[in-house]
Amino acid sequence: MEPMQSRFSFFLLLCVAFLDFMGVGLVFPLFATLLFDPNIPLLASETSGAIRGLWMGVLIALTPLIQFFFSPILGSLSDQKGRKPMILWGLALGLIAYVIGIFGVQLNSLFLLIFYRALFGVSAATMTVIQASLVDISTPQTKARNFALYNMALGTGFTLGPFLGGRLSDSSLVSWFDFSTPFVLGALFTGLNLILLYWKYRETRELSDPIPIDLLRGIKQAKKAIQHPTLRFAFLGFFFFLFGWDFFLEFVPISLKSLFEYNTSEIGTFYAYKGLIYAISVGLLIRPFIKKYLPGKLLVFSMLSSGVYLLLFLVIKNPFYFWFYLPLLNFILALFYPVASTYVSNCATENNQGEILGIYHSVQALALILSPLCSGSIVGAYPLMPIYLGSAMMVIGGSVFTANHAWTKNLTQSIDEES
Repeated sequence: MEPMQSRFSFFLLLCVAFLDFMGVGLVFPLFATLLFDPNIPLLASETSGAIRGLWMGVLIALTPLIQFFFSPILGSLSDQKGRKPMILWGLALGLIAYVIGIFGVQLNSLFLLIFYRALFGVSAATMTVIQASLVDISTPQTKARNFALYNMALGTGFTLGPFLGGRLSDSSLVSWFDFSTPFVLGALFTGLNLILLYWKYRETRELSDPIPIDLLRGIKQAKKAIQHPTLRFAFLGFFFFLFGWDFFLEFVPISLKSLFEYNTSEIGTFYAYKGLIYAISVGLLIRPFIKKYLPGKLLVFSMLSSGVYLLLFLVIKNPFYFWFYLPLLNFILALFYPVASTYVSNCATENNQGEILGIYHSVQALALILSPLCSGSIVGAYPLMPIYLGSAMMVIGGSVFTANHAWTKNLTQSIDEES
């Protein structure tokens, strides 16, 4: 691929990543209000907090559950049939999902919102394909930088998504705003991106021999993650870490409402500020570190220190101090996501990048599935649980990865000495 075309394709891939996480972020301020406000008839007014938390867990978990099954399928299909068709199908399904979400909110239909989350999960599964495409157009020297910019696009999308979700659903700002307005904006952006990719994006992958589609591939990929000789304990550490952070991120609106009586707009501002700091960190501030230090060392620092630092959330008594607390947390977290992707990609061959990254996405999706499903009802009864459990799981994940990294490093040194 020509350098100019490669740069434009890279830009388009970042646009898809941005829109995907903007769509993820749009609903984060909404679900807590839709499900926990007794004046909104999505659930019966007498529904308990535990049941409301359970349903919130189901809605949050459904997208990564579907993503868990479809990420490895789409990753393998993109290895065989090309990246572009998979990305276009994902965007088309995302557009349909937004439309269903609009009707779900307008009709106060929990069933339609569940359907929206399921379909959006298929669309989100194309993130495997996006990452594989980034590898296609990257060199060993630019891979870590490109993954950092990719994560910057994710962070920017997640910055804008909650902010828009909170503001566009606030009828006190504009009379015709309601909870469906953010879904309308998501549909418009996705439609525009679909047209642009269909028109301008060029294929980055040479096609390979086809293999049969297997709907249980996600489960088999999870099994491969457990059995992978190089990555199995790294994947286990990543799972615990992601479980803890995703659990905190998904349910912290309940903590904020309990501690500071945050409304939807204030929750959106919290997420937007967090996402903005993350985007700046992952796009700019961490570059000197990923150039200087090896991925394993950066992951050890990021996973352990962020888990411990999260506990300081409990010390904050005035929300004003979030302006000073969140920057360091998100800088440390910014070292994890692009470096983890690089770490996994470096353990794959040229011909199975889609498959190995699909396994990693299955691990990520599994953490996203289990954290809200296992704990949604608990958070409804204990609003501070996202902080306690989130921190504990992140530290456990960091400890597992650190032990594995030390063992792998010693093993490699022993082999080098013998040879």
